[in-house]
Amino acid sequence: MLDPDTELSTKKTVGDWLKLEPTLRGASPAVWAEVARDFFRDRLRSLYLDPINAIRGARARTGEGFAIVAIQCSLVEFLESCYQGKNYRRDTPPSATEYNKSGAMFISFLTKRAPFDARFDEELAKDFYDAVRNGVLHEARTKRGWRIWASSGRDLIVEPAGPILYRDDFQGGLEKFIDQYCRDLETDPNRQEAFITKFQHLSI
Repeated sequence: MLDPDTELSTKKTVGDWLKLEPTLRGASPAVWAEVARDFFRDRLRSLYLDPINAIRGARARTGEGFAIVAIQCSLVEFLESCYQGKNYRRDTPPSATEYNKSGAMFISFLTKRAPFDARFDEELAKDFYDAVRNGVLHEARTKRGWRIWASSGRDLIVEPAGPILYRDDFQGGLEKFIDQYCRDLETDPNRQEAFITKFQHLSI
């Protein structure tokens, strides 16, 4: 078990979560709105969104897109694992609340979650995972001709014919997903149970 003073966000600790968790099943939408704000959004803001915006704010246009995409790609897996209520466990047959293949989670997010599902089919998502996600995180490069550009100006997110990833469009898509997820979390028992599973794991 983690130290109760360990921060889960800038506002909440492991101790806060452990006190709150037993009361969450059947809690009101107002309670879940606070959970979404103080545990989820604040965690994302401090660990991911603020750093991304700091890099974007430099406006250097000299290759900083690679750093932005590296952060975005790590965020994708976290978002999908929150949605499904699953935790990563390496080299172990997965249970109902575990997974051991990042690719499946990543591809699920791109092909099933709005607004990305309107831009990615299974083939494009698999290519993106290998050539962009794995390329950037493991080799500090993209592969198979993929390029990272700042913005399409039309919320394209991705242009398969390029192939091009528009990192600002991708960021906009992530923020739209986060907004909708937080709204769903207020009233959807499935999302709530998945969230509890995920954050309970973060606290042990």
